[in-house]
Amino acid sequence: VWHERFFILRVYNSNVGAELVMYNSLQNVKDNNSSLNVFLRDAIHIGICSQSHRFSNAFVVVLSDRSPLLLAAKNELTVR
Repeated sequence: VWHERFFILRVYNSNVGAELVMYNSLQNVKDNNSSLNVFLRDAIHIGICSQSHRFSNAFVVVLSDRSPLLLAAKNELTVR
């Protein structure tokens, strides 16, 4: 089941890199109550899923220590 989530990409210094933070609602964003934090320096692969027929604007984040994350956006600009 797909649910709407809110993502923020935080960029830190070159030692830490970037972090993708997921929130379940806008209220959680305001309260800074994240449900998932992914440091992209740990990513093995980040790519656009052009093969998906159900979600044409999706991308995948593959990490070494967890299952791949498949994320879908409302439009192409959001994905890129």
